[in-house]
Amino acid sequence: VTGLAVSPLDPNIVYATYTLENTDDGGIFVSTDGGVTWTQEMIVAGAPGMDVDATDVVAVEESGKSVFYVSLASEPMTSGYYGIYRFEESGSGSRTKTAESAFGATDGIYKLSLTSGRDSLLAVYRTSSAINPPNRIYIKDIASSTWSYVVGPSGAVSSALTSGDGYIFTARDHEIYSHPIDSAVGSWTLAYSYPVGTKINVLYYDELLVGAGTGLYAHDWSGSIGLPENIAKSRAFPVYPVPSSNSLYWDVRDDVTIFDIHGKIHLSEEEVDHIDVSQLPKGVYIIQGERIGIQRFVVQ
Repeated sequence: VTGLAVSPLDPNIVYATYTLENTDDGGIFVSTDGGVTWTQEMIVAGAPGMDVDATDVVAVEESGKSVFYVSLASEPMTSGYYGIYRFEESGSGSRTKTAESAFGATDGIYKLSLTSGRDSLLAVYRTSSAINPPNRIYIKDIASSTWSYVVGPSGAVSSALTSGDGYIFTARDHEIYSHPIDSAVGSWTLAYSYPVGTKINVLYYDELLVGAGTGLYAHDWSGSIGLPENIAKSRAFPVYPVPSSNSLYWDVRDDVTIFDIHGKIHLSEEEVDHIDVSQLPKGVYIIQGERIGIQRFVVQ
C-alpha cells in the first residue's frame, strides 16, 4: 500500500493506492463505508484486477465536494494514461474521474502533498522521456486549476514531500532539501543531512517532522541547515557529557555509529554504553543507535 486518504467531509469515504514490485500492475481502491468493503477504480483495466501502479493519494474539499487526487508511476507503453487523476465524489457512492492533462504516460508522479492551507497540490515528478531536467516539483493552484513547477534536486527521485513556512521540503536519499514555494528559480538548499544509509519515508510539516527507517524526528526550521533529534528515543537515553573531550556515555547498551555532519563514519561499536571520542577532531558529530536514536554532540 502506497497511500491512504480519508475524505475531509465524510470519514466513510476512504481511498487506498498500491503498487506491485517489479510490475506495472497496482491499483486504486475506494471504500464508502469506512473500510468495511472496497471496490476498485480502474484506469486502464477493463475489469477488476491488476491495473496500474498507483503511488499516492490525497484528499481535499473543493466547492463542498470531496476530491481525491491519485498519482501513478509512468507507463510509456499505455495510451490514454496520465500521471495524475482527479476523483470527485458525488455523495451517492459514484464519482467523476478526470485526468490531469498536464501529465502524460511518460510522466511518473511519485509523491503528493497539500499545502497547509489546502489550497495547492504538490507533486513529485520524474519523466522517462528525454526531457532535461527529469526531476520537478509540480504545484497546482486548486482554485484556478493551473499548474506550475520548480526544477527539482538532481539525482534520485524524491522519496517524501511536504511544505510549510513558505518552503517546499523534499527528501532524496538521506538528505532533505528546501526551496521557496513562491519562486520557480534558484537552486535547492540542503536543509538537513542524516547519516548515509538512512531511508527517509515521510515528511510532514507542523514543525518539520521526518519519518525514517530509524525513528521519528523533529526539526525547528530556521531556514538554515540543521541536525535531527529523535523525539521517540533520544530523550529517554540522552548522551553525556556534552560537550565531551574523553568518553561519551548513555544509560543503555546499544550498537552505535558516530558520523560527522557530512555523513562520514568515524567510529562504530557494538553492545556498549559508552565510547571513547578523545581521538576525534574538535567539532559537531552525530551518534546513532537502535535504542538511543540519533543525537548530536560536540567534541572539544
